[in-house]
Amino acid sequence: MDSRRAEQKVAALARALAGLGMPAAAAEALALQARPARCEAGSTIEKRGAPAGAVWFLAQGVVSHQVQLADGAKAVVALYGPGTLFNQQQALFDHPNGVDTVAITPVSLLGFDVPTYRALIEQEPDFLHAMLRLTVHRATRLAEAVTAFKHGSPAFRVAFVLGHFAQAFDPASGFTAQAPGADEQALTLPASTSVLASMANVSRSTLAEVLRDLARAGFVRRGARGTLSIERRGAWLALQARLRSQATLPAQARCIDVLEALRDH
Repeated sequence: MDSRRAEQKVAALARALAGLGMPAAAAEALALQARPARCEAGSTIEKRGAPAGAVWFLAQGVVSHQVQLADGAKAVVALYGPGTLFNQQQALFDHPNGVDTVAITPVSLLGFDVPTYRALIEQEPDFLHAMLRLTVHRATRLAEAVTAFKHGSPAFRVAFVLGHFAQAFDPASGFTAQAPGADEQALTLPASTSVLASMANVSRSTLAEVLRDLARAGFVRRGARGTLSIERRGAWLALQARLRSQATLPAQARCIDVLEALRDH
């Protein structure tokens, strides 16, 4: 069973690399070079201030980019779900990591070393272009998040974070700047309310109030043991696309405004 799972992970990485522009044979050869790794929840995969250790493919689980604030609190900057590649920007240069990469859940990874990645960038122009598109895509999303969290109302920030989840956990948007197709399938978030509150920069009580209203309207669902699912994911993806295309952001948005915007889709 372990051998079969390992083969499935390598095959998934090969498909992802091929999707980024690598010839199939080259993608398979590179995937076979990747080293497996497993980390428990809370483990640090890449440390802020240290050089990049590897370029990672997340086969299972959820990882976060985090920073530690002056008061000792940890702030989650971004999340990555299964099927995504990360740490590729840092691996191109000798600059230290700008954030901590921490496992939110137990994770299964495949990693290839930095020299291999750099050689690949030089040898495969299509792969280089795909990496540049991915870098721009994620930098744009981060800039949008910073703007939203600095200027938006609490309800808007919570909505933005949930929209971020809806995108981050779709492998299509994890690799390219192309918007994923609307998907009505529910998405269970393997993140605690403290992580959600940290990302939205709101108190847990404020988060609970917004989630309660969203749950009553059928856009999220609270499950056993505190789990949270995004319902009607297509509406969340459409809302996120709409927010990204607007010239201004609704700084004073209330939860009712968020609900009306979701119902429009």
